Amino acid sequence: MQESLHTTSWTAQSRYSVENAFWSVFRFNWIEKVKQRQHDYCRCYTQY
Repeated sequence: MQESLHTTSWTAQSRYSVENAFWSVFRFNWIEKVKQRQHDYCRCYTQY
């Protein structure tokens, strides 16, 4: 009984950290994309 409980909590823990990692990567990519877009916009704006 104790063993299965431990396994369940470990699975929940690892799933939580996987989701956390996914979201931090997703957020990082999104921020980079926004920065890139702003950079392109500024470059286009200064060309005129």
